[in-house]
Amino acid sequence: LALSVALREELSANPQLQFDESGVVNPRIVVIVATVDGSVEDPGKQTAASVNVLYDADTLPLNGYLITAMVQVCGITRTHECAREIVGTVTSALEKLRDEHPDLSSSLQPP
Repeated sequence: LALSVALREELSANPQLQFDESGVVNPRIVVIVATVDGSVEDPGKQTAASVNVLYDADTLPLNGYLITAMVQVCGITRTHECAREIVGTVTSALEKLRDEHPDLSSSLQPP
């Protein structure tokens, strides 16, 4: 839970990104984060997170195009640092989309 809260804060604070949980904006970049407690012996001390960054639009099948994915383990003392690293991954994914698929990138609403 701490990582998802920190990630929401970091995404909202980033001026390059427009954070919208409604899912109404279309097309859009979707960030899917799945977390699990990474420590059986000492619950709550670390979190394993899977992060997927997708370009999605109503005209695309399923959940859109995967731009990038990562898996990360974050200790309790690195929660905000891990969230910043995830935001960096999202920002890099947007740059990759701009470079490799300018037609898709230009369809996104500017922040």
